[in-house]
Amino acid sequence: MNKLFHSLSGKLYGLVAFFTLAFLVLLAYQIEVLSGHLLDSKRTETKGAVEAAYNIADFYHKKALNGEISDEAAQELAKDAVRGIRYQGKEYVFVYDFNYYNVAHPVQPEKEGKDLSSTVDSTGKYYV
Repeated sequence: MNKLFHSLSGKLYGLVAFFTLAFLVLLAYQIEVLSGHLLDSKRTETKGAVEAAYNIADFYHKKALNGEISDEAAQELAKDAVRGIRYQGKEYVFVYDFNYYNVAHPVQPEKEGKDLSSTVDSTGKYYV
């Protein structure tokens, strides 16, 4: 065994093994860092869409408070605007109130006005 590492071919194989291992460790580190950056980017984009929906609701709420439009009109205008928000291509924003009632849903309008507190996903988990 000792004779193998003293030969030229043994030293070359050792170098190849070392650099292969170093490359794999570096690759694993880079994948981990990239994954973190992608997740942060997605969080930031989603947060931006949610903030946009909040700002739309706040805008129409202030118009109603100032007497420019009625509360009902403000709510309908805000719901229509929120239904139009899209991000990352097909992703969308939906709104629930504090009692688990769906207020606005652009893809499934039949859910609007319904209590969805007992709704579960395909794995049996509550998602509202």
